[in-house]
Amino acid sequence: MKKLNYKQQELQYWEKFSCFQLILSDYDDNYLYGLETRINSIEGIKVLDIKEMSEEDPGYVKFTYDNEEYDFIYHLSDFTFYDMYARGPYHVSEEELENISNSTVAINMLMQFRNNPKKCFHLQLKLALALAPSLNGIIDESAEKLLPLKWVKMCVESKATPSANDLYTVQAISNEFGNIWLHTHGLSRCGTSELEILNSNKDSYNTQYNLLTTYASYLLDDISSIPYYKMTHIGYFHNNNPIVVTCAPWNEVIKEYKNLNLGGIEDRKEDHNARTSIIFLYMSEKDARKKSLTKLEEANNLWSNNPLFFISTDETEIRASIAKERFNYLKELAKDVTNEIMIKIGIPINEKGDREHIYFKLVSFEGDKFKAELLQEPYADIKMKPGDEGIYSVDDVSDWVVNTIDGSITPSKVYLLK
Repeated sequence: MKKLNYKQQELQYWEKFSCFQLILSDYDDNYLYGLETRINSIEGIKVLDIKEMSEEDPGYVKFTYDNEEYDFIYHLSDFTFYDMYARGPYHVSEEELENISNSTVAINMLMQFRNNPKKCFHLQLKLALALAPSLNGIIDESAEKLLPLKWVKMCVESKATPSANDLYTVQAISNEFGNIWLHTHGLSRCGTSELEILNSNKDSYNTQYNLLTTYASYLLDDISSIPYYKMTHIGYFHNNNPIVVTCAPWNEVIKEYKNLNLGGIEDRKEDHNARTSIIFLYMSEKDARKKSLTKLEEANNLWSNNPLFFISTDETEIRASIAKERFNYLKELAKDVTNEIMIKIGIPINEKGDREHIYFKLVSFEGDKFKAELLQEPYADIKMKPGDEGIYSVDDVSDWVVNTIDGSITPSKVYLLK
């Protein structure tokens, strides 16, 4: 029998670098005048070397930021807007979409991430605004999505880095047989692997999407090595068994899938054939020691009843910082009594300072503090039950959501109010 050998292909430029297309509203020969001054005005940055672009060569900027050395290159190009970007995760107004669609020129910006990818992504957004002061939006080519200008400005103004989910996208491809193939774009530039789930379906899709994004968040917290075959505990099934995941390079494990009609070899001739990994489960410690992988569809009976997924410590701290920073938006929205407001509060659970983050319903503001009612049963034994009320401050807040008649507003969506 012929042994199947598949090769992992080399990374493309948009997988090695973080690639932005800066969509310009106008451009002339003086557009880049004062670029060094604009970049040096970013807190923590000192330009070391700068070279203007020419018709033959790209521009180049070398600089330090927080005592680390970075660089990026940039060049001018024609711009054409593709409708696929309008279906991205961020809301774009009709006016914004028209301005973007009418744009014909862009600056392409390529930057290599180092160490902390969330910090690097935040930095690149700041540099993008300095490089292109008349900006209509950004195409994040590496993650295949549109970043609206209001969202970009909101992130740049924040002291906290963007959330892990902002660094990549998850695409879901389906076929006539009901199969769904989930895969990411944007993780490779962060120094880790793209992730995939094969043979998902409409019943398990939502839960497995949450599994993938939870796992991706953990990987972005620690990019010291590619996580092939390493075990990561990311939650619990409804039967209280731990959800332990791992991933393996597609070319090593694709042969384990028989009669695969989505995400198979035919779908990997042009792309999805470089550093991308398929997610598996470890069902026991013995399985982890032996690297005995369980396909996600083999545990389909466990995906119902809302499994519990963790939020990593780093991601919890980022979300809490953003929630506190933008708490005034919640106060303003609370003036409309028809809005339903839920606030996630970190409740101390032991003397070490560990907290359980749990949702409360806002009852009223009490001066600089607020009264809130517990909405759910705590997991920890903290002598609280649903319906209990307490007085809390913004320092206790770790997230929030406001449900309005027009939709939900979270700290990451306050750009919609601008």
